[in-house]
Amino acid sequence: MLSKARVWLEPIFYTRHRTTLIVIGAVLVTVVVALPTFATLWLRENVLGDAEREMGKLSIVLAEHMARAVEGIDLVVSSTIDDIDTLEPGGPLVFDSRVQKPLRTRVARVPQVAAITVFDAAGNPVIDSQTTTPIPVNAAHREYFAAHSDDTTADLFVQALRSNSSAPQWTVVASRRINANNGSFRGIVAATLDLDYFRQFYEGLDPGPERIISLYRHDGALLASYPDVSRAIGSTRRLSAELMSILAASKSTTLRADGQDGVRRIIGAHVIPGYPLVIDISINQSQALARWRQQASIIGIGTLFGLSMIFLTGAILLGQSSRQEGLLREIHAARDEAEDARHVAESAGRAKSEFLASMSHELRTPLNAIIGFSEVLTGGYFGRLTAKQQEYVADINSAGKHLLELINDVLDMSKIEAGKMELHDEIVDVVAALKDSVRLVVQRASKAGIEVTIDASDNLPQLRCDLLRVKQIMLNLLSNAVKFTPPPGRVRASVARTDDGALILAIEDTGVGMTGAEIEIALQPFGQIDSPLSRSHEGTGLGLPLVKALVEMHEGRLAIISTPHRGTTVTAIFPNHRVIQSAASMAQAILVSPLPASTGSEIAG
Repeated sequence: MLSKARVWLEPIFYTRHRTTLIVIGAVLVTVVVALPTFATLWLRENVLGDAEREMGKLSIVLAEHMARAVEGIDLVVSSTIDDIDTLEPGGPLVFDSRVQKPLRTRVARVPQVAAITVFDAAGNPVIDSQTTTPIPVNAAHREYFAAHSDDTTADLFVQALRSNSSAPQWTVVASRRINANNGSFRGIVAATLDLDYFRQFYEGLDPGPERIISLYRHDGALLASYPDVSRAIGSTRRLSAELMSILAASKSTTLRADGQDGVRRIIGAHVIPGYPLVIDISINQSQALARWRQQASIIGIGTLFGLSMIFLTGAILLGQSSRQEGLLREIHAARDEAEDARHVAESAGRAKSEFLASMSHELRTPLNAIIGFSEVLTGGYFGRLTAKQQEYVADINSAGKHLLELINDVLDMSKIEAGKMELHDEIVDVVAALKDSVRLVVQRASKAGIEVTIDASDNLPQLRCDLLRVKQIMLNLLSNAVKFTPPPGRVRASVARTDDGALILAIEDTGVGMTGAEIEIALQPFGQIDSPLSRSHEGTGLGLPLVKALVEMHEGRLAIISTPHRGTTVTAIFPNHRVIQSAASMAQAILVSPLPASTGSEIAG
């Protein structure tokens, strides 16, 4: 009874199956698009956060340097006021060589000060560090002079001044008030800062491209900047006011806002300890996101791969569903045939349901499911397939493995290029690792008519390395050698020591070989050689670049000697400080003989 009910329900099931697959496919597409999108946005915020932290640290360094520089300036100004109070305790200020001579000496010792001038209560210069006859330029109209004459405190005041010459330039003046014994205003001491001193310091610091360093007064007025943005000096802009309000409660901050150049910037600001000054450093937000754009491109490529596999799988499954539905309509009168067809259909439905359920937001998870279920269908565990079905399933398996290999290689390469891949060193028996790797390729090589041999002594020293990555190096080189060696051919794997104690792994084959130009192409990511054998084997073009990168991560180098139509020898050389020398191996060390002379091409990585 149950069997008859299933036979009656199967046509309805398969009629609706296509809609179900479409709905599941739409959900999978949404997931595959949404998760990388969220990951990309998270990475963007993470990169911006790193840039904020970097700007914050740099602002602290700059603030400490500026504090020391201003402290030196203030010390010269205060010492000059002390000399005046001691040598000229009362009366109007006049020129006094006893004050001018030590003043000149102090200025010469403080590189951040260009000159110091003493002005009397009327704003006339009376003492100058550079000359005994000061230039008669009255300072009574200057903002810093008015600030000191109106304020009885002797706090340091800083102002940016623009010269009146034909080629106007900006200078920064730091000044303090001189009080008489009764507290009345007697004059000021003004120090002119040497902006070249700070410019040279910032150039030596090398803050990087698209970065601006700015010095503000406590009221937000811009005093100086690097690189120079003279048009904004002396002005108080919206960003400055915003910074000042934040720094009133906190001595340092980071924020994202439009900078003085009108470009969106990431800013780190810090109050100069003990002085009414603020310094900030900022970077163009677009420049800070350059690394993120590279990561987003890789994620985008992976997403496109995932979408293409979903669409390909969906098309195949929909085609299978349509064929099964038609088959049921043709044979539903025969119960036995219908029962067999129903069993196959249910099995296929379960396989497809399990396959779809196993897909996750990771790209490799759906690919592994595709590969696994395609192998199950190929083995006929759920019923025999038609020749056309066998062909489709074989294509799925091949495409899935190829794409999985490509994604794995791309992710490994991107990790290496981004500096995110880490080595987990351990003491490794390289000969044993080589034997394990050869066992994985020897069957495929034997079927292809290729002989694989190992030439290594059991007394060789061990190597401090990442076993997983060294086996990846071995398997990539062995697979390439087998792939590009026509039958009957030979592949020889050897491990030996060099005269300087380094350990080398060499894979030599009698394959098609390469020219020097072809070696350069093969060492480039996604670079593939155009030859009959390469066209007959799918590949990612990342095998040799990955090997080279992994060897270099072990502080080694890769050497390739190749002659067209004669063969190729690829040698991975690990440095002697990674070789673990035992007493037995020291007594029986094997020195490698020179590589055979070749008229072919040789490239050392």
